[in-house]
Amino acid sequence: MYDTYEIAIMHGELLQLVWKDETNQHNISVLKPLDLQTCEGAEFLVARTDKGETLHLRLDHIHSCKTID
Repeated sequence: MYDTYEIAIMHGELLQLVWKDETNQHNISVLKPLDLQTCEGAEFLVARTDKGETLHLRLDHIHSCKTID
């Protein structure tokens, strides 16, 4: 999936992601990926919601990813 994130960032594509948050809740949302970052040994996808909120999602907490046309 890492390649999918990189390509979506480069092309400004939207992604539909399914992930678990810090409270162990499953989430599904269409997000605009902005960057990939590493912090304290963990990798994160930085993405923006349609409301302008910026999220930092741990890559190992993302369960599925689909490019939105």
